[in-house]
Amino acid sequence: MKEGSLIPERKIFLNPIQVKYMTLFENLARVPVKDVIIDDEENRLIFLVEKNCIGQVLGRRGRRLRAIREALWMELKKEVEVVEYDDNPKNFLRNLFKPARVEEVVIRSTGGLKVAYIYVLREDKGIAIGRNGRKIKRARIVAKRWLGIDNVKIGDAERLTS
Repeated sequence: MKEGSLIPERKIFLNPIQVKYMTLFENLARVPVKDVIIDDEENRLIFLVEKNCIGQVLGRRGRRLRAIREALWMELKKEVEVVEYDDNPKNFLRNLFKPARVEEVVIRSTGGLKVAYIYVLREDKGIAIGRNGRKIKRARIVAKRWLGIDNVKIGDAERLTS
């Protein structure tokens, strides 16, 4: 584990295409990128940016991110999603579901599997899942790669109090 980090150190291997995409994104966004995941099933690139850099990627009223998405679509014909990294696994998982309001994150190991339970407000459940399950799929991919979590499940925060 890196000093000051709560996330166990994992070896993330990048192929030359991923390095190319990261360099392209860094040049456009002017922020350091920790990782890029190529999700061919959803035709998207998921960029993981350093903590506290998401605002710079977005720009005023989201203009910079829109420009980056347009430029990368023209160049690569892939959609772009950006997630902010955090050393704390629970905060990192919260970031994967923004703008949904996450009330609680619980990580459990059962039967040799690690599962993250994300409890969101009932009215934000659709946001957390995403259209056609895109956001939950993204969360599962990133959580597996970075946290070694085998599955991510979404639940109602209201059930926590009852």
